[in-house]
Amino acid sequence: MRRGVKGISEVIAVIVMILIAVVAAFGIKSYIDYQSTKLPSTDMAVARYSITYGSPGIGVITLVVSNLLPSSISVNSATIVFSNGSTYTPPLTPQVASGKSDVQLVFTVPLQHGVTVSRILVNVTDSATGRSQVVFATGG
Repeated sequence: MRRGVKGISEVIAVIVMILIAVVAAFGIKSYIDYQSTKLPSTDMAVARYSITYGSPGIGVITLVVSNLLPSSISVNSATIVFSNGSTYTPPLTPQVASGKSDVQLVFTVPLQHGVTVSRILVNVTDSATGRSQVVFATGG
């Protein structure tokens, strides 16, 4: 055994290893965060609606579709699902929402006695890529 040879203490070695692990963890997290910003958004648009009841058996729906993309989208159709399970697709001329803007649609729907609107499904298409998506509108 040689005397006089000095090394680093075990405590210092553990602290250095912990610091290396922390720096590596922050590096990996930064890389993952950077890569996730490059991923495309999963939703092209969001939609919300409100209903006003006019004469008996008629409801007026105001539907606002907000484009989340920088490119234009086309609002192709809307399907209204009623509480009794039936559906109604109002006649709709496709509307274009330019990048980061809204489109407002107003249409009347026939309502049977005691039946309410359960949800509204909106079909949109990205003009740049041709990708289509069905958006569930919120509201009531």
